[in-house]
Amino acid sequence: MSALAIKTFVSWLWRMIGWPGVVAATVYFYYEGVPVLNRLPIVDQIPIMREFGVGRVELERREAVSTATTELLGAADLAAAKAVIEKIQRDRETAVMLQRQASAEAAELKQKDQEDRDALDAATAADNDGDGAYYTDGDRRRLCSFRKRYC
Repeated sequence: MSALAIKTFVSWLWRMIGWPGVVAATVYFYYEGVPVLNRLPIVDQIPIMREFGVGRVELERREAVSTATTELLGAADLAAAKAVIEKIQRDRETAVMLQRQASAEAAELKQKDQEDRDALDAATAADNDGDGAYYTDGDRRRLCSFRKRYC
């Protein structure tokens, strides 16, 4: 559109409805948007045309939807973070419990090992042979099953 066409349209509009009508139409189109302009995709990209083409009401609605979506996602992220924290705490408690059980089992095994060593020392001290060690027939058979050179 040329400037002359716009000027002609505005002067015609001024003669038809007067200055109160022009002001009322401007305010109406500012808030609600121009019905033909809001269908054009390029109107959203031009700041001044966005106000008249899309309308202030639609822009506020879009902003409200965006804010609500952001808040909802923030709440969902917070809930997910809390769930992760709870899982980590449960895993930590399980790990502490397992560590205590492992420590108790290790202490029992250490006690049993010490008892076995004491029993071996007692058996070694009770061995009264002159050389301190001897092979029985069972030892010889076992050695023969491993290697033939002991037979």
